[in-house]
Amino acid sequence: MSKKTIVWSVVLSVLAFAWLGAQERLPPPATKTSQEKMEKAEQAMRRKDTKTALALYREVMQAEPDYAPAYLLAAGAHRLIRDNDQALALLEKALQIQPEFGPALAESIDLLNSLAHEMSAQNQPDKALVYYARIADLPGLEKSRKAAFIEAVYNTGISAFQAQRYEKSAEAFRRMLVIPNIENETRQQYVLAHYMMGVDLDMLRQPDESSVYLRKYLELMGPESADSFAPVARFLVAQHEYALLEKEVARLKSDTSITDLKARTRELAQAHGVIPELIQKAIAARPDIEDAYVILSNYYYYARDLERAIAACQALIEKFPNSPSLDVYRNFLKKMGDEKQGRAAEGEKKAA
Repeated sequence: MSKKTIVWSVVLSVLAFAWLGAQERLPPPATKTSQEKMEKAEQAMRRKDTKTALALYREVMQAEPDYAPAYLLAAGAHRLIRDNDQALALLEKALQIQPEFGPALAESIDLLNSLAHEMSAQNQPDKALVYYARIADLPGLEKSRKAAFIEAVYNTGISAFQAQRYEKSAEAFRRMLVIPNIENETRQQYVLAHYMMGVDLDMLRQPDESSVYLRKYLELMGPESADSFAPVARFLVAQHEYALLEKEVARLKSDTSITDLKARTRELAQAHGVIPELIQKAIAARPDIEDAYVILSNYYYYARDLERAIAACQALIEKFPNSPSLDVYRNFLKKMGDEKQGRAAEGEKKAA
């Protein structure tokens, strides 16, 4: 069997529901003339004569413009010859005429998904998301086919993220997370939607709200989760927390009434004690996150734990010898080494 024959067989098997036992599956046209034309169109489709079939479908649509099955079957014929734009237009018309027309809704979902997958495979997520969004916006889909609706909204968010359209992605995942009972119906997607929302918001420079979603994702996954996204989630939460710490330290430095800056800085660091735990878990699974080591070294320095700060900085230099910031890391390591020696000398002086 040739590839072309296989394609025809598949399409005809999809279209077969329409006129094999049509009286039971689809309502008949209003007139006998239209009924005869629909039957002739079916026979033409069996002969793979789409031109004749489409001409007959058009005649029926002109005679009975509110007969939705004619638009559905004409859409199938257009799809067969890869005229997908016209197929979608006809399916849209069928649903305008009869919003709860199940076969037209199913065909619309199938065609739009097919086109979206094709665009994704061609690495064109910006085009894929358009098709996924059209599925999600099909009238009544959330109630009539909830699983398909959830899948479409989720895929819209993923495609938008891949296209670097972070606002559109966040919009899709917000829409998804308010679907009633979604946490029980599709838990995996529910959990991953929190992660994607967190990353989207991080890209949109909204760290506080980003951390809310990322923390919820980590809570849902569990503290020891080995999920591939967990290291990034932990790092981003730690990064947001560290940014808050740096702002607080900056305010301290500008306060001339502070007499013991190092002690107050250490207290602030202790108040953000979740940072090293998150970072260490992140780099245990993803040792390639350079900024994680930077944050860890700086955090321990603020906490006045020079031993750990130096160890983290040494690990940073060893793991990223080609970093453009290598000289900065080395200077910081030297600074901490000098402080450590000064602290030791001061201790010896006091002991004497």
